[in-house]
Amino acid sequence: MNQDKTALLHLNDENITKESFIDSVQLQEPDMVAYTAFTHQFEFVKQSSSWLKESSYTKPIICGGVHTTVDPEDAINVPGIDMICIGEGEEALLELCERIRKGQDYHDVNNLWIKKGNEIIKNPVRPLLQELDKLPFLDKDIYDIRNIADGTMGLLSTIATRGCPFQCSYCCNHQYQRIYKGKGTYVRFRSPENVIEELEINKKKYPYLRYVELLDDTFLIKEEWVKEFCEKYKKRIAMPFRANAHVNFINENVLTFLKNAGCERLALGIESGNEKLRQDVLNRHMTNDRILEAFRLCKKYEIEVISYNMVGIPFETLENTLETIKLNAQINPKSVHVSICQPYPYTRLFDICKENNFIQDKAVSTFFGNSVINQPSISKEETLLAYKYFAPYVKIYSILMSLPPVGGVLMKFLDYIYCKKNLHGFLMKIYPVSLFISCPILSTYRIMLSHFPHFTRNLKRKFWKRY
Repeated sequence: MNQDKTALLHLNDENITKESFIDSVQLQEPDMVAYTAFTHQFEFVKQSSSWLKESSYTKPIICGGVHTTVDPEDAINVPGIDMICIGEGEEALLELCERIRKGQDYHDVNNLWIKKGNEIIKNPVRPLLQELDKLPFLDKDIYDIRNIADGTMGLLSTIATRGCPFQCSYCCNHQYQRIYKGKGTYVRFRSPENVIEELEINKKKYPYLRYVELLDDTFLIKEEWVKEFCEKYKKRIAMPFRANAHVNFINENVLTFLKNAGCERLALGIESGNEKLRQDVLNRHMTNDRILEAFRLCKKYEIEVISYNMVGIPFETLENTLETIKLNAQINPKSVHVSICQPYPYTRLFDICKENNFIQDKAVSTFFGNSVINQPSISKEETLLAYKYFAPYVKIYSILMSLPPVGGVLMKFLDYIYCKKNLHGFLMKIYPVSLFISCPILSTYRIMLSHFPHFTRNLKRKFWKRY
């Protein structure tokens, strides 16, 4: 490969074969293959890197990303991987490539763990880059924008910050904070001007993209930063945009800035409707009253809100999941996002599960699959019931809450059905009907996706492009 050229192989097809993968790599003739992966994607990294080692490919293979950072021993011991990158990789990868280009030894590059014979050299992490504006803008040209999720949904994405000030037990941020302790300020910001310049470039380059998504963990950390960004955004970008936020940062000032700039949607994490579980297990310090107020304010400013929730949390009961459902029914978000709680390796949540013998190993494949947690307070079957019936119950309860006193009586009846264990088998059998009655559009989409996946995905793409 030309030493100044970079190519991307986007491994988004679960049906990719050994032969097609090796052919795709060899076509590029790379001097190095670099992976990035989350924990639930890492099994495919293991498989495909072993395919390369079995082929005629002999150049270095490196893996970076969240999994290698939080579980480096697992990553470096994969036979097909020669080295891993821990933490942020821009400077480390650049230094590695420069040394390979010059034929120099690279075994002492900071952030890298490198195999050398039977030895593993474990270099320390370098200080965090504090001035994010020095980084070049992401090269989106190497992606097939029109045919990946961003393009099909008309989404122009960017990240304005790095790091999160919170330490939620299920997230990797508290691990990153530990790894980078004493290595510089963890939460950093690009300047508003720098973010706007990137958006201006990509808006011209991809005029078919219809709205901006800010992918920061928590976008509203600094109110003055948000104000300056929104003022520039309104004048120079003027596209609808969406962002992630924390309910503790929602107030009238920031919502005024956001609304004036064209913010159409915020995503807010609730996770559990039980305050004790939320605080003691998930380490999320916010009250139900604060959640209700944040959602009320968003509705006042006509900004749509998505709520993020979990079921199957350690020590949770089926009744606790009903608390989460009812809290969502009270706030009545634009849409609810629910996942099954999964303890990723070396998070505090993982430690809690290990300490209480709730899990036996580190296997987590997806946060939408069945729970890997075995606990006495809620069974896997009850967790699956709560996951399946979450959206239908939120929809029904939100209607009943507006119909007192009849609604209250009907809610008590639904509570009884939901919590009556000997009815769970029946509820799971009639789930398709229940979903169709309460959420007909979602139900129809899922049915079509299961029977006609390619047609349904193409139809969805056309819908997004049109609307």
